Amino acid sequence: MINGRLKKVLKLSLKELCLEENIDFEDLIDGIIIGPRSEQNERELKEYIEHLGYKKLSNKVFKSQCPLR
Repeated sequence: MINGRLKKVLKLSLKELCLEENIDFEDLIDGIIIGPRSEQNERELKEYIEHLGYKKLSNKVFKSQCPLR
């Protein structure tokens, strides 16, 4: 419920869906961009994602080039 109103929700497991469709989970995400005002360290986020077992996904992490710093 949102603001007292029922909303439709679809729950699914991306892991299971990828297995059924023979798709690599890491291919679902084109990139992870760290916002210009974020204090997140790019290297640390890459290491964390790689630690979770997503080596290919860790190579898709980038710091935003937006000048809004």
